[in-house]
Amino acid sequence: MTDDATYTLSADVFQFWAIDRVAKQIRLVLQDGRKFEEPIDDNDPILNSEIAMSLFDWEKWWVTSITKRGHVIFAEGYSPNTENPLGRLPAVYLDQNHWSTVALAMVDPGKVKSETELAAAYELVRLGSDAGIVLPLSSGHMLETGGLVGDKRYDLAVAMASLSGGWQLRHPVNVWRQEAAQVLADVIRVPRPEKALRVICLDPNAALSSGKRPEDFDPDSAELFLLMLTCSSVLVDLLLDPERTERGDLSKWLAHQRKVTAELAAITGPKEAKRKMALRRFWEGDLQAFHNGYADLRADRPFPELTDQQLAKHLTTMPMVGYLSGLFTQRYVSATTVWKRNDLLDMMFLSCAAGYADFVAAEAHTGTQLAQLQRARGGPQTVFTTLHDLVEALLASGAQTATERDEH
Repeated sequence: MTDDATYTLSADVFQFWAIDRVAKQIRLVLQDGRKFEEPIDDNDPILNSEIAMSLFDWEKWWVTSITKRGHVIFAEGYSPNTENPLGRLPAVYLDQNHWSTVALAMVDPGKVKSETELAAAYELVRLGSDAGIVLPLSSGHMLETGGLVGDKRYDLAVAMASLSGGWQLRHPVNVWRQEAAQVLADVIRVPRPEKALRVICLDPNAALSSGKRPEDFDPDSAELFLLMLTCSSVLVDLLLDPERTERGDLSKWLAHQRKVTAELAAITGPKEAKRKMALRRFWEGDLQAFHNGYADLRADRPFPELTDQQLAKHLTTMPMVGYLSGLFTQRYVSATTVWKRNDLLDMMFLSCAAGYADFVAAEAHTGTQLAQLQRARGGPQTVFTTLHDLVEALLASGAQTATERDEH
């Protein structure tokens, strides 16, 4: 900056930080009123963005992103010193089709054909806009939004970014790894990893499968602060990017699922025996995910071999993988199952959400099966296939906006 003084990263010193991509400047405003500016180089990749300005408010600990079209998006900033930023707010995960309904309710409500779904969408907007619920985003949302272009993508992206407020669902691959480490520690009778990462959180890059994480830095480091400062803008940019995102090739995955389903369909015998075999196929087909978690234990012994009884016992205790293994088992034992390329995305992210969110609005096929699994386990139903049913359950649980809580 234009001043050689060294400052501690503290709200006692700073009031605002701003990245102005239009003017190509970084601006600082100190608490004493002094202002500093520094130019951004023309070749700096930070300028390749659909966000015109990013502003960090030290007092509120908010990151504000202003798009090139003038939409203002607020996000809570991550802090390593906050014990539980979620507090008592219910976390509500929406599948992409339900996010589309909410976005239409905000920009073009006449296109929502169902009046009950429109009313439910309005209620979610009301609760989400006034600290009544948390609506986390996942990389699955970003991938599906990436298939859109033009105003349809922009409107959906702004709605999702605005209502999510920086909250993320940790990437299912990393959640799976964490759960595997926990359950395999129990199997071999060693201590579980000391610290479990929150799944619904504000952690920078939590939604992504890779990248720098808060745990990679000292809690008081400037690097962690800058990661927090830029992460919200990165996520918004991923949603707003006008270029269509091409999906990966899932032909091998689909071929494997169809092969397993056909093998089980050809076997005669009790259904329970087929279910055990299906669970074994799930374990064997995704063994690397369990090996990754086991590696985190740093145990000086071979990877354990689990019996059918142990698989049934331990997999069902895993919040996400319990649902995921249940979905695969259901589909493997059904001869009528038709595997589709979007199944992997739906099953992974909705299983993760069902394991950790308070309420989930899912697509019909996977949502129906997850609700069946919940009923079979005798627990409360938290997964629904319509916004109307989700909102009814949400309001029955006592969800209120911050304004309503203050009034009481």
